[in-house]
Amino acid sequence: LLGDAPSAPQETYLNIPRLLGAIERSNATHVHPGYGFLSESASFATALERSGVTFVGPPVAALEAMGDKSSSKRIMEAAQGVPLVPGYHGKDQNDDTLLAAATEMGFPVMIKPSMGGGGKGMKISQSRDDFLQQLTTARREAASAFNDD
Repeated sequence: LLGDAPSAPQETYLNIPRLLGAIERSNATHVHPGYGFLSESASFATALERSGVTFVGPPVAALEAMGDKSSSKRIMEAAQGVPLVPGYHGKDQNDDTLLAAATEMGFPVMIKPSMGGGGKGMKISQSRDDFLQQLTTARREAASAFNDD
């Protein structure tokens, strides 16, 4: 239904217009997104709703709140009694700010993209010496997988 499969996920199973076309051609009225990227995609759920197809999963508001890891972390920080792993979730994502936050927390640190899932873009930095290299790799992988670094 999606046609020939290009190699990039953004051109196949992450291509929302292409998916909507396949859904329309199959006359589907409900879509379960599976357990990967689309299961966390508020934009996919919204596109389905706009096209009159039922998204079998959490409401869009929940996906928006929990799909962005920084946003979900802030929600959990506001809850009482929820244990959290320390981390930096600020808006300033420049290299110097992130390195300073990692240094303050102490190494090793995990670098995790705020969007996406499946472990894509997750990197471990053992020290200040490899932090910028790991950060660059994490950003590149996140941009490739999620169009968001």
